[in-house]
Amino acid sequence: MVRALLWASILLAFGVRPVAAEPPTLRREIMQAHEFSKRWSEALVSLPITVTTADGSTRATEFQLTYFRPEGDGPFPLAIYQHGRGTDLSTPSRFRSNQLIFFLLRRGFAVMVPTRVGFGGLGAQIDPERGRNGRCDDAGVRRQISAVAAHTQVILDFARTLAWVDRSRVLLAGASVGGYTSVAAAASKIDGVFAVLNFSGGTGGNPKKSPGKPCNPERMGRAMAEAGQGAKVPGLWLYAENDTYWGAVHPRNWHKAFTAAGGIAQFVPLPPLEDGHNAIGLGLQHWRRPVDQFLMRFGISPPMTPHAPAAGNFAALGEVKRLPGGSAKMQTAYRLFLDQDLPRVFAIGVSGRAWAWRAAVKDPLKDALKGCEDIAKEPCKPYAVDDHVVWSP
Repeated sequence: MVRALLWASILLAFGVRPVAAEPPTLRREIMQAHEFSKRWSEALVSLPITVTTADGSTRATEFQLTYFRPEGDGPFPLAIYQHGRGTDLSTPSRFRSNQLIFFLLRRGFAVMVPTRVGFGGLGAQIDPERGRNGRCDDAGVRRQISAVAAHTQVILDFARTLAWVDRSRVLLAGASVGGYTSVAAAASKIDGVFAVLNFSGGTGGNPKKSPGKPCNPERMGRAMAEAGQGAKVPGLWLYAENDTYWGAVHPRNWHKAFTAAGGIAQFVPLPPLEDGHNAIGLGLQHWRRPVDQFLMRFGISPPMTPHAPAAGNFAALGEVKRLPGGSAKMQTAYRLFLDQDLPRVFAIGVSGRAWAWRAAVKDPLKDALKGCEDIAKEPCKPYAVDDHVVWSP
């Protein structure tokens, strides 16, 4: 499942999938993964760190940091993405891929993704994030917050050595354990941090044994209240209503504790998803707009299609049944298109029998029209561009 989501994310990021065409072969998938790595100048480094384990002893070790650089000279604002825990701490062997990482790269962020000590193939025998009595006490929460804060500081020290990174503009982001600990890390007033993105943040859940009912949820409320006292940068918290770890009520209580203590954060409820806890990977179509609106407050705009036609009044963007031609296959393709990131274009042949779309490429208008005309063997016109219908009969 994880591997399938990885390849799907890579392919969608490049917009190489005309919906009417056959699925790409594994050979092509591997080629696209290579091209993705080249496009974003993916690099890997091992960084030294000292962590404290549950018995109070300290360990000097290393962790792996995957980092990406957007196209251009920079300096680029920096986003640090912190992963969650999961059940098998050795899988994946290295964290490097999800929809938010691609999303941030396309908006001009340099992105750094640690595989923290205790996870993956490096240092998996050490688990500094687990308290002596497990993860359901206050000590366990403090351990997780301390471990993520230590990794964050090492990453920032490393980023200071890179001329193309703007250390005065840092976004902290994370999912699950990485989400709430990013909120807590911002409370330590790290230089340069301007905002926090918290996806599905929390700890202590077990979706199989007690779905929606984490152990000792009050400790998260206490931790968030403490973070709220120190955090003075704004945050955006995003939780699916059917989060299998926390449910719908506990995240709202944690947010209330955070803001009541002085923290600044907007809570965005996301609709029920196939896997509510994995909103960051499966809910792009729901969180893209609120995250873009949040980032635009700091001068970070979404990528838009160059030379886009003006919006028309033929139909609203989501009115699938208004598509010219309107076949069931075209409607299915269009729904997939609506799930994609910007910039994006959906093109339709003049007879309404063929279509193609491209998303998250440099010139989706040119590419979508060419893809459509290659299939249709007739002229094509753009139907939807970015978030607007531009079709004129």
